[in-house]
Formats: sequence, C-alpha cells, structure tokens
Amino acid sequence: MREKIAVDSLFLNLSTRCNMTCARCYGHLDDFAREDMDLATAQEATALYLDNRREKARHPFVMLFGGEPLLNWDVAAAYVAWFRGLPAARSCRLDLFTNGLLLDRERYDFLRRHAVHLFLSLDGDYESCSRNRPIGHEGFERIRAIIEANRRFDIITPYCVFSKRDLGRLRANLDFIASLGFSEIAVAKDFFEILSAPEKRAALGAIFRSLVLRGKRVLIYPEIHSNCTTCRPNTILVYPDGEIYDLCYVCASVAHRKGGIGRGQKSAMRFGNLRDGRELFFDTGQKRALMVAVGGGAVPCPTLSPRISLARKIL
Repeated sequence: MREKIAVDSLFLNLSTRCNMTCARCYGHLDDFAREDMDLATAQEATALYLDNRREKARHPFVMLFGGEPLLNWDVAAAYVAWFRGLPAARSCRLDLFTNGLLLDRERYDFLRRHAVHLFLSLDGDYESCSRNRPIGHEGFERIRAIIEANRRFDIITPYCVFSKRDLGRLRANLDFIASLGFSEIAVAKDFFEILSAPEKRAALGAIFRSLVLRGKRVLIYPEIHSNCTTCRPNTILVYPDGEIYDLCYVCASVAHRKGGIGRGQKSAMRFGNLRDGRELFFDTGQKRALMVAVGGGAVPCPTLSPRISLARKIL
C-alpha cells in the first residue's frame, strides 16, 4: 500500500551523460536516455523535496549528481545561485558529486564561494584510480592541482570505492588519500560485489587504522543515506525527465545486470513523476517484498550481505 513519505535528502541527476566509462559505474546500467536536466525541473524537484522534508532530518542536503553533473555546468551554476537564495533551504547542505576532470580552478572557486561541498571520486594513487577508469596522467594531475588548492578551504570529500581485488592495497590507498589533507573521507564497496564476512572485517581494519585513528570523519556508503534494514526511503533521486526514485534504485540497476531483479521489478523503487503532484507516496511493502525475494528471504538489503554493517561498526 502506498503511503505518504517524508525524506531527508534529494539527489538531482543533473546529467545522465558522463565524460568517462568507468568499469564499475552503475551509470551505464539504468534505462534512461542520456540527457541533461533543465533548470525548471531542478527547481520543481527542489520545491517538492522542501515540501516533503522530514521535520527532524538530522543532516538535510541536496546532492547534484550524475552521470557527470559538470557536463551540465550552466544549469548547475544557475541552480546553485538560485538555491542559495532560498530561505527554506538555509539549513540544507548543498553537495556536488564529480569525477573532477571538468573541475577547473574557476569552477572550484565559484562552488566554494557558494558553499557547495564537493564529493570527488578518488580511489587512491594514480595506479589505483586508473585501474577502473580511463583517467590518464593529465587528468590525474589536474585533479591533484585542485586537491592542493583545497588544502586551504577543505570543501572536498574524496569518495573511495574498493573491490575485492583492492583489499590488499586498501590500507595503502586510504593512507595516500588521508595524506592529502582531507578531514572527511567517504568509502564504499564495489556495488557489483558482495563481500564475505572476513573481507568486510579486512576492510573495516584498513578503514580504522588508516582513517579513524588519524581522526578523519568517515562516511560509509550506501548505508549513510539509505535505510538498509527497513527499506523505508530516506532519499529521493530525480532524473532529467522528472522521474522520481528511491535512492536504492541505483543498487537495483546493478542487481538487474546481475540477474537478481527484472527490468519491470525496478518499479518497486519508483515514487512517480514530478507531474504527479506536490506530495510523495511510496509502497515500502512492495519494495521490501522484492528485496526479501532477491535476498533469499533476508533483510537487510542483499547487496550488503552478509549482515555485518560497516556503518554501525565505524560510525
């Protein structure tokens, strides 16, 4: 049964296009055309979010997302300026997630002046970053230049994704990232993989020794933004055509590719469309039933099994 839902945060997919073809990115797996969001749609989605924001949301935020959102820079810049003028949004953090290749100093300074916090894909040193993405030495050095500028302002959170084959290098990669002066670091496992209990313990050990003992704030994804035990949505994800999904749709695309979720079943993650009105309704029971079926009768989410929660261990 569909019920009215209040949420904590909004992900705006400003562009489903990307300037890279990373091997493990879920962006290649969805069913949407490669297109950009216009400013009116972004504003309408923001109004919907603010109307349905949970009153006791601890850390409300809007994330400019993709694809690569900087490919839609004119709309991103106009949206940032507009958003910062909204009285109702003053308590919200405004974030932007990027691979960094289009982030020159002019854009960095604009985003900094407008208090935009950046999430930057960074898996470690050049060798580690280039293992799953065609970044090139020139691209990596461009990102390093922005990181050096960031030491003064600290508005970047690096987003490090690790896979099973990276576990032996994970501590070295996190040591490298920690040495760059960030106060906050985000860590996520490869969505395509399910880690065993020993592998999760190994990852936890590396995170604890490299980051926690250094006093770094650690964000564990996806658990920090998703309710992975009850399936009740915390976040809405809005696409350029106005389609609205639970953030778990991202994982559902991966599960679809792995054969766990059929194309039609992904509708269990759908709220509706911006044209449907100014309230959010969602069938949590339908989504939970799908997750139970895919996970062999087990909740929490099967993409996080076995049930060792990185977030609960670290945060």
